[in-house]
Amino acid sequence: MPALTDPFSPSTLSPSPLPAPDALRQQPLIADLHALAVFRTLMAREGTPVNIARMMFDRPYAYERIAVAHGSADAALQRAALQLFGHYLATDPDMH
Repeated sequence: MPALTDPFSPSTLSPSPLPAPDALRQQPLIADLHALAVFRTLMAREGTPVNIARMMFDRPYAYERIAVAHGSADAALQRAALQLFGHYLATDPDMH
């Protein structure tokens, strides 16, 4: 019968290094919470909900909300949409 290995003996395999905590954390597409809050308030007046967390991390969702806002008759909402669109373009790796 083959000899059993001691389950409590140290492993001969070296552990793989853990990634730095910041490497695991997704960076927000936009960090301007004030601009997002103003945008959400203006959209709420139009009856359209906006999820700020999704605006920060989900580019397709953000672009869809911005497009809806830009099509609004409210000039302040249109300006806010253009401002946010500029922020997102600045962080879009496909645009550089």
